[in-house]
Amino acid sequence: VNIAKTAILNTGADYPQLIPSQGLDEGILGLISYIPYTIFVDSKGKQIGEGMVGARSKAEWETEIKKHIQ
Repeated sequence: VNIAKTAILNTGADYPQLIPSQGLDEGILGLISYIPYTIFVDSKGKQIGEGMVGARSKAEWETEIKKHIQ
């Protein structure tokens, strides 16, 4: 958890971050082999689309986010 918080501070990430609980770690996060790994969820916590591996530029993230906003 401290490593994640340090990374967030060092990168200036100003968007919500998910720090996994044990339950989440045993669920979908147990299937993830790569970091960073991004998933989009709706207001009910349901995953939208496919997970994405790797970093993206701001413009690329804006494009991805726009695909999921309805």
